[in-house]
Amino acid sequence: MNNNNLWQATIKISRPGTSKADNELTDHLREHFHMGKNAAKGIKQLWGSSLDALSANARKARKAHDQFTFEGIGGIRIAVSDERQKWLDTMEHYAAIDRSLSQEWLNSYDIWLEQERYDKNGAFRIEDYPSREHLATKLGFHYAILPMPEPNSFIRDALTDELGKRLAAEYEARLANTTETIRRRVFDNLIGLIAETAETLANEGPIVDSENRKGPFAKLQEYLDRVPALNITNDPRITQLAEQARIKLAYSAETLRKNQTTRQLAAAQAQNIALQFGSSTRKIAKAA
Repeated sequence: MNNNNLWQATIKISRPGTSKADNELTDHLREHFHMGKNAAKGIKQLWGSSLDALSANARKARKAHDQFTFEGIGGIRIAVSDERQKWLDTMEHYAAIDRSLSQEWLNSYDIWLEQERYDKNGAFRIEDYPSREHLATKLGFHYAILPMPEPNSFIRDALTDELGKRLAAEYEARLANTTETIRRRVFDNLIGLIAETAETLANEGPIVDSENRKGPFAKLQEYLDRVPALNITNDPRITQLAEQARIKLAYSAETLRKNQTTRQLAAAQAQNIALQFGSSTRKIAKAA
């Protein structure tokens, strides 16, 4: 099997510890509530909300990573070749934000430390807090995307007997299963977005709401742009489904917001496409 279409994509986001066990708090809890030795432990939360911006950026990065990738062999995340650069650009975007926020946080180390001293009052212990230099080693955003190894190179130097042949065959089968999983997920995602579009358009759901969160129709338009890259098996059903959605749902968001007749027509067209390609979900029934 030629697996040049598949790439292993990984991210690792590091943060300093945000909690610290406190023996005095533990003793106080046990004595005050008459608890057993192993019934409670006093834990202090460190840094308050000062890391919230970093955490929010990390959540967005992980969400984008999951959207660009599929679960593959052994739980690793797989990206397709034609989206490799887009994945890299997206991860670099979030990594750059992480670097900036991390430096801002480190530059404000003394401010955060004084805030902790104030918030913790008598429970503040300076030894709970690492130095600025040590904390800098705990902040990081790392990402990598590597080609999937070919089965022969995977075992060539170590195994050449029947065991090696069996392992190669098993690896080939797992690669084939991963490819089939991607094909199935792309089809399911596409028809799911079409079905959800039918429901939301028929029931006054959002296209893009006041907080700029996208509804199914807006997400569908973005996904249609990705389909040529994601359809690595050249599945004709995916091609046909995407083509029908592009042609029959070629409306602007502004038109759908302002014209109720067009909105209902688009809902009916989305419903018909989903039903034609085998969707029988409750959402389609609600849109009818």
